[in-house]
Amino acid sequence: MTLFGKWLGWGMLLSCLIGVAQAQPLLYQEGQHYLRLPKPLQVSDSPQEVVEMFSYRCPHCFSFEPVVESWLQTKPEGVAFVRIPVGFGRASWELMARTYYAAQELGVAEQMDHPLFDAIHVQRKPLATPEEIAEVFAEQGISADDFLTAFKSF
Repeated sequence: MTLFGKWLGWGMLLSCLIGVAQAQPLLYQEGQHYLRLPKPLQVSDSPQEVVEMFSYRCPHCFSFEPVVESWLQTKPEGVAFVRIPVGFGRASWELMARTYYAAQELGVAEQMDHPLFDAIHVQRKPLATPEEIAEVFAEQGISADDFLTAFKSF
């Protein structure tokens, strides 16, 4: 490398550092940058918590499901496992997130995980409407009307 190249490199490095030195920390203010929740989210009483962010429509989540099921059978005592469905702004994924919460409301979320993954990824059902999803619940012996009532309740 030539002497000019070395000086040019050092000059570019120093010009970047000058910008970093001028940076100011952002002081967050309630009401402007964030809102305090009127009812704080419930957290687990467990000192350790494993959280899985998933979607029934996600092919990677479907592939990972056997690993999760296996781990749950050997999960250490005192460790809480929580699933949180995500939508990532996709209407079809948000539909399935609402489905998870409706199943949770009915107390059948764990029972419905495998059938919902299977319906989407193995049977290739579109499950594009709450009524189509209700059919999967009915196949598992859960009232379609109960599912639709829970689904539409929020």
